Amino acid sequence: MRFPKSLRRLSLAVTVLGTFAGAALAQQTYFGSPIPMDSAAPEPESLYRVFAGHSADWGAGSYAYFGSDGTFRAVNAAEQSIGEGRWYVTTNSKMCYDANWMWRQDFTAESSQVLTCARFRVDNRGEMWSTTGSVAGPWFPFSSANLKRGDFVTRQFNTFYSSFGIAPGNVKN
Repeated sequence: MRFPKSLRRLSLAVTVLGTFAGAALAQQTYFGSPIPMDSAAPEPESLYRVFAGHSADWGAGSYAYFGSDGTFRAVNAAEQSIGEGRWYVTTNSKMCYDANWMWRQDFTAESSQVLTCARFRVDNRGEMWSTTGSVAGPWFPFSSANLKRGDFVTRQFNTFYSSFGIAPGNVKN
């Protein structure tokens, strides 16, 4: 099965989110640095509060909502794709979202279940870092500047979902 560009792009969204605003904050670091030696995982509750009840602008017409109840929804208007599922923070401070991604293809709707996790660290200056790779990285400066309190995604998600013209459960996997 071939995934549209939107899924490839969205699977790295958390890293991209931190890259835009965070790169400017990291004057003494390099984009894609190894894990900062003086860093530690943030408290899971603290990491949860960063995302809970916020919408993220992932760039290029992609947005995600992280509901306080664990609801996850994402929209990519340019690619006409959507994702819906659950998000959570693990005890070792990984933020994950497990979502069913849906897109139009050849007069039907296709879908794929995708789990994406990002690891987080905070250095001794208080700067947060993230990676969707292994502990070895690459690590990128993270900033919550692209997160806005509230749900700015669900209305657009519902519009796209209904425009697919299918009933829930009638999606090819």
